[in-house]
Amino acid sequence: MRGIVGKGGRSCQSLAEFLSYTRRWCMLLPRISKFGGIIIVLYYNDHDPPHFHIVGEYKTRIEIATGQYLKGDSPLPSSKEKDVIKWLEK
Repeated sequence: MRGIVGKGGRSCQSLAEFLSYTRRWCMLLPRISKFGGIIIVLYYNDHDPPHFHIVGEYKTRIEIATGQYLKGDSPLPSSKEKDVIKWLEK
């Protein structure tokens, strides 16, 4: 597995090193909010349009300005989606 590139462009020499590095990297993400099993994070220097990530039990991305899912992302269960939209509108 030589040459696996982890987040931040770091080259890892093995899958175990890659997973360990990725876990540590994710712990450094700015966690914006956590509620009802949802964790909302922002990635540094991420692509447009401005959006946040939902990680943990659910994984998706939502555009900040519109509240819409980014193209190709799976929607949250409706009860969780309502909670996120309510949070976004605050």
